[in-house]
Amino acid sequence: MAKREIDRTSSLRTRLSDIDGNVVEWIWSHMNLLTAIATLWICTWAVTNGKVEIVAGIFTVGALGYFLGLIVGASFGLVFFVANLLSVPFNGDNMTAAMLGFVGYCVAAWLGYQHSEEKRMETERAKQTHPDQVLPWDMVNEVRTSLAAVRYLLFPMHDSQDQKLDLATRELSRIESLFNEYERENQKQIKKGP
Repeated sequence: MAKREIDRTSSLRTRLSDIDGNVVEWIWSHMNLLTAIATLWICTWAVTNGKVEIVAGIFTVGALGYFLGLIVGASFGLVFFVANLLSVPFNGDNMTAAMLGFVGYCVAAWLGYQHSEEKRMETERAKQTHPDQVLPWDMVNEVRTSLAAVRYLLFPMHDSQDQKLDLATRELSRIESLFNEYERENQKQIKKGP
């Protein structure tokens, strides 16, 4: 009876752990959307409550996060938060506004930083990839024919001579030189430009 109870508890923990993993994965994959919604909600709340300085601070911190990085943006968010606290009396409404402003500053710094990182990574990917190349039809036919010949030479239908390996090696070298020549010509075209 106790073993069955342990198995049931272990199975429940495994299922809950799987659910936790799925939820965390979903949140992480939708983090930019969730933070954008949170920022929009905080900005809307601030405008409707007459706290336009919070909206201006959120835009400023987001821009700083984009151009100067997460730490700089979050640091300015902290400065704006302290300025909000010191500029108003300590009562419930002002504390709520300051706290929501702080959350907005942090989220805006994160969004700005994430946007700049995505843009940087996109630029890096663009640098690393080269444009698609199309082989001429005669080269494709040449390679197909040569590969069929090499296959026949390496794996003949019947017993054959020892020279077949040399012939196959020469044919593969010819294909390699054909591709090298094509690559050199292609590089010349790329350097010339369109």
